[in-house]
Amino acid sequence: MTINFNSDRLSSDENHVFYSERIGDDLLVESDENELINVHTNRLNNRYNRLMNYYLGKHSISRKLAKAKGKPDNRLVINFAKELVGFFAGTPVKFDYDDNGQKNNELYQRIDNFVAINDLTDMIAELAKQVDIFG
Repeated sequence: MTINFNSDRLSSDENHVFYSERIGDDLLVESDENELINVHTNRLNNRYNRLMNYYLGKHSISRKLAKAKGKPDNRLVINFAKELVGFFAGTPVKFDYDDNGQKNNELYQRIDNFVAINDLTDMIAELAKQVDIFG
């Protein structure tokens, strides 16, 4: 389901990815920024909370009232969402550089230092986890 905006410059796709047309060198008009924030707060925030609750195992069925005494209460929560997180990430990201088949040890060392200093491997793993949870 796409989101309809008041501004003709804003649009979204079925995955709730927002798009904006640029006006010259300006990034966004303030009214467009406010509309994007409001749409996110009012329409998407509930979805993100529901997805996080699935990940945490807080399914809506567990909040329902208990059955009468003596009646079967066969509710079962299987936290399949948590099992899937990390499944698609697989092999860690590898940073590589190819200089037309020539080895460049200095550049390899700089890339490795950049990755180590910025904890880039951990950051990418955390981003992959967030993508798995929230889509």
